[in-house]
Amino acid sequence: MQEELDLREVLRLLWKNRFLIASVVVVSVVTVVAANFLTPPIYQVSGIVFLGNFNDTVYSNINSVKVLMTSDGFLSEVIEELSFEVAPNTYNSFKSGIEVDAAKDTRNLLVITCRSPNSSEGREIVQTMIRIFAGRSNISYNAERQIALSQMSRIKTDLIDAENDINQTRKVLKELQDSQGSLQVEAELRISRTLEYLQGEEAWYSGLMDRYTSQEIKLDQLEPMRVVQEPRPPAAPMQAKTALNVMMAAMFGLIIGIFAAFLREGLRELVL
Repeated sequence: MQEELDLREVLRLLWKNRFLIASVVVVSVVTVVAANFLTPPIYQVSGIVFLGNFNDTVYSNINSVKVLMTSDGFLSEVIEELSFEVAPNTYNSFKSGIEVDAAKDTRNLLVITCRSPNSSEGREIVQTMIRIFAGRSNISYNAERQIALSQMSRIKTDLIDAENDINQTRKVLKELQDSQGSLQVEAELRISRTLEYLQGEEAWYSGLMDRYTSQEIKLDQLEPMRVVQEPRPPAAPMQAKTALNVMMAAMFGLIIGIFAAFLREGLRELVL
């Protein structure tokens, strides 16, 4: 019975202050709607890059690239190249409008996104980020490719030397086989030793060929960074979440209004 009386008292208090509660809700909703209309439109520009396939812990690793491209040093280089004037008090806003993340369900695709009130400015930012990153990434890729080519060149030189040795040994072996005379035992011993030496050279040549083939495969698998999707100016700004914002404003206003109603009644009782 007491609980029923308490509930009636609460409902009576809310009904009594219904205009106060409604006013707070209306003010909250109107404020949010006005803010949505007054806020300049935001354009989202995105570009997609393939990080490449080469052994580098920074430029072909998605997590490392995300840290690199959102670092203050990298973004400062972007700002400097574009000759933008970004005040210290607006830098955090500039940085928060940039996102670098992996494309969904992919291994080496990176999505670079910029949100800006100016669509052409956002496109320039993404293009510059890609260009600066591509320059650094290609240096690393070319260095690894050059290492692979140098190793192949050394192996090829060793193959030529090994092939010449094998041909020379075969020539000596043929001469020994053709010149067997009265010293047959000695000749057979020399032939046996020459055959062993020839087998060792052929095994060395085969190993070199395996290493050369392995390097060829590795070289063929190397891929540089490339742009998969160029950033393009969007046709329209991002859609503001007006309905959601209004609902949240109404709920927030209702809570504040109810709190204000109880506070008002409490103060009134204190005065009386």
